[in-house]
Amino acid sequence: MNKNKELLQEYGVSTFKGVVGAIPFAGTALNELLFEARSRLKQKRLNNFINNLSEYLAQYSEEDICSEQLNSDKFSDLFEDILLKVSKTHSQTKLKAFKYLLGNQIVKAKDIDYAELMFNIVSSLYEKQLPLLYNLAKKISSQYNQLNIDLIELEKRHTILDNDISNEQGMYNRYGESFRKEIFNLRKEQKEIELLIEKTKDDIEKENEPFLAATFDCTNSEFHFLINDLSSKGLLIDVGVHHGANPLKLVEITDLGKDLIDYIEE
Repeated sequence: MNKNKELLQEYGVSTFKGVVGAIPFAGTALNELLFEARSRLKQKRLNNFINNLSEYLAQYSEEDICSEQLNSDKFSDLFEDILLKVSKTHSQTKLKAFKYLLGNQIVKAKDIDYAELMFNIVSSLYEKQLPLLYNLAKKISSQYNQLNIDLIELEKRHTILDNDISNEQGMYNRYGESFRKEIFNLRKEQKEIELLIEKTKDDIEKENEPFLAATFDCTNSEFHFLINDLSSKGLLIDVGVHHGANPLKLVEITDLGKDLIDYIEE
């Protein structure tokens, strides 16, 4: 049965090669690309990955290796899945993540089912999303987010004061001096609010770099898509929308996101 299956597979490959080879002008080149060149490329990626993994594990001793996990069926499945993905991955960022995910699983023996979840998440991410997550995990984003929330609240208060001053001015025009002091106090508070707004904006500017599209070589639309996708995967949470900020303007990494970084870092 297995022999018949192998013959059928070989026949299918041969037939496909023949179909591709029949393409005018480009058939021979495409066959080289699809079969010979791709096969060499995949083998090279696997060789490099295994070499890099070996170098990483060399810092540990035999006692550090979790032999019980290495001998499990679940680990064998994860190992095979990672190697298959490695053979099809050109992203050095992802290859590095796969190396640490597999290496850490060998020496730190984390929950294998959770490790499989982490692998599936990494596989589904775009290359630019990993540096973004790394940055959010290491940078104290809560400071940046709090400054923006403070700015929103200050601007709300400034608008309220505008309305109050307008109302008091109408009362002053109608009833005279008794409203002068109230208008003076409102304008004084508004001036203080304006100074705080300018200071907060300056502080935000100093904290802004990790959250700019240009930092990750993205257009604004691409950056918004990447953030939205990370949020949909449960890796980021929107902490500003309830304060009136634009959706996904102020985000923080979730516990799941932190776990992911822990699995794929040295």
